Amino acid sequence: MRRWVLFPLGIIGLLLGCGRGAPSSPSASPSPAATAVPTSAPPSPLVTAASSPIPSAHCGLPFQPSRSLPSVDLLSLTWTTQPFPGLPIRLLGPSLRPLLPWGVSPDGRWLVIASPQDELRGLAEIALVARHPLNRSIWLNRSITLLSPLVQASARPLPAWTRWQGWPWTVSWLKDGTALWVNEEGQIEWGDGTAVERLPAPAPLVWVEGSPSRQGFARDTTGGLWRFDLPRRRWELVTPAELQGSTLGGWGPDHTWFLVWTDCPPMTPPGPELPGATWQGLCFWRVSLREDQPARRLGQVVLPIVGTDAWMPPHQPLEDGSRWILGLPLGNGGIGALVDVEEGRWWDAAALGLPPGWFVREIQASPRGGWVAIDAQRQEAPEFPGRLILRSAALEGSSWEREGMGVVAWHPEDRAVVLGEGGFGPPDTLAPLRLLPLPPTQEPTTLEVAGWPIAFTQDRVVAVDRAHPARVLAFDLEGHLRDTLDLSGWVERVRTLLGAGAAVYLDVGWTEGESCRYGLIEWIPR
Repeated sequence: MRRWVLFPLGIIGLLLGCGRGAPSSPSASPSPAATAVPTSAPPSPLVTAASSPIPSAHCGLPFQPSRSLPSVDLLSLTWTTQPFPGLPIRLLGPSLRPLLPWGVSPDGRWLVIASPQDELRGLAEIALVARHPLNRSIWLNRSITLLSPLVQASARPLPAWTRWQGWPWTVSWLKDGTALWVNEEGQIEWGDGTAVERLPAPAPLVWVEGSPSRQGFARDTTGGLWRFDLPRRRWELVTPAELQGSTLGGWGPDHTWFLVWTDCPPMTPPGPELPGATWQGLCFWRVSLREDQPARRLGQVVLPIVGTDAWMPPHQPLEDGSRWILGLPLGNGGIGALVDVEEGRWWDAAALGLPPGWFVREIQASPRGGWVAIDAQRQEAPEFPGRLILRSAALEGSSWEREGMGVVAWHPEDRAVVLGEGGFGPPDTLAPLRLLPLPPTQEPTTLEVAGWPIAFTQDRVVAVDRAHPARVLAFDLEGHLRDTLDLSGWVERVRTLLGAGAAVYLDVGWTEGESCRYGLIEWIPR
């Protein structure tokens, strides 16, 4: 499916019109001390001696080259340690094109970067780069479409907004730490920057998802759903036949099965017709990785779905694997549906405990599926502040509720959530930012002067200073400022951030002469 979430759906369709995850952890551990980096510094290591930065903001804006530029030369991309006062930082670059941090392998050896060809049009190439200076890198797919955070900010990570041929595109990580992906020829490849293998497919592919066990699923251009086994180099068409052309859901929490669904005749509609929506029956199926095992039929629900070509957020299971949040546009004006795929139940506004006259504007899950966030709004008074409701995935016990707040970012292990004042909207419009540890047992702590972009490491929340777009702040998970990285005078802006393990990756841009230069900085805050 094509997906989007925070802006009106038509705007995103106009921006992109066509079209795919999960960052993990480097093995390094955070430093214990916490001191601010001095704002005074020697001449910039990011700028050559023959030129000095020009006071301009255009290199921090969405990348849209006015002339043809060559693709990034992966062989020339090397890590260099910069003589930064107080602590070393590492730079990957410089480059004529931005280097967006897309993800990190679970063992921390590999960094996935996206190199935009044109951020406003969503065109990009994606590569695998070694985190250590071994000069190993490889292109994964050079015809990707993605929604850059500079075009539209989102509380979800960049892999959620990455597509190829209109289908979600991702990098799967195998047990030995190597990557698996579908290339621009529609073939499965896996390996690292040293050696790459290919599994010849029975038909050109448009989508693939692998598991650590070196098995997985793929879809071909005709809608066929396949199960593959890399060690045995075996392909098997998933049965029953009605699953061919089914809608892809996602992995179950234990990564041993995949959820898909098919259209089925709707049961009695649970409510009146809604403007622009059609009551649609969905029949759910559990597809196992086990060889020769047919998919198992689960429950079915009826939802008021609105047809759209806009991108929607990914589908996600809650921690029990029975309840899912489906990233679908609904006829009541909301995005997302909480369903139990085993029992065939949909939690509408009343089932979620909203007062009469309120509707669900958006519902989303935390990365581990332990928490549900509900943005609720008055049906007849949308100009009034909405209400944010946080509930445990069990949907039991009391909820945490506040007026006029929205989700900005989740800790990848569900340890905290960053909220912003302003209610429903893109996270870069919400301020001030507040940090709420999970489970919520206290009032959220205000993150002074912190703004978008924002990211989590294992033990830090990292944000750009609202008043200084080249200054980055690191807070602990109680909201105390612990470290500062000030690149002012060196770069124009920290464009995007990605936290992984103890490190944070900064996508930065600066000016040399009349041209822009870009780089990726690795920083381990204290």
